[in-house]
Amino acid sequence: MFGWRAKIGFISPNPGGLPGSLLEMERIAPEGVAFLTRFIDGPKSLLTPDLLAIYDQIEPLAKSLVKKAELDIILMAGAPLVLANGPDRVANLLTQATGLPATTNVHGLVNGMRRLDMQKIVVVTPYYPEQTVGLVKSHLTEQGFDIVAHVGGEGTLGTMHELSQEAAYRMAKKALLANPSADRSEEQPSELQSTCYISYAVFC
Repeated sequence: MFGWRAKIGFISPNPGGLPGSLLEMERIAPEGVAFLTRFIDGPKSLLTPDLLAIYDQIEPLAKSLVKKAELDIILMAGAPLVLANGPDRVANLLTQATGLPATTNVHGLVNGMRRLDMQKIVVVTPYYPEQTVGLVKSHLTEQGFDIVAHVGGEGTLGTMHELSQEAAYRMAKKALLANPSADRSEEQPSELQSTCYISYAVFC
């Protein structure tokens, strides 16, 4: 029986290629956790106006999820979309649309860094334009993190699916080693570089 432990409604953009966030979560989820998925149409770009334009799609997608199955929680991924529209605002909209608890990948990222007691961090954004980088920095600063350094990449929305985990890992590790003032953690790092590794955050 699928989903005997938990049934999670998952909303995510899919700009091309394999749905990396979904595949990563299915890989690490405990036995008995099932995902029911809806994909957002877009965004056209990672510029703020295109990210804000996605907001109207969220509610109908959330409602379509609960029509298909009895879910336990709703999760929305796509950090640029979530940050532009506000993590709490997005989570509240999901709850209002479904009557279920809701969260976002941005909430998960922040909670993960807090659990690791991270305060001074290095942020790596492999394919974000400057406007989106500003959203990342503003949110993490508001959440009480001290951004020691930021490293960007040359990727774009259209090429993001070509970025390997190895490339993101090496990019982030190089940034961390170049900034020894960043916090270290004795926790074992995850294989998945879209969450937290030691004391840097990779936004993908």
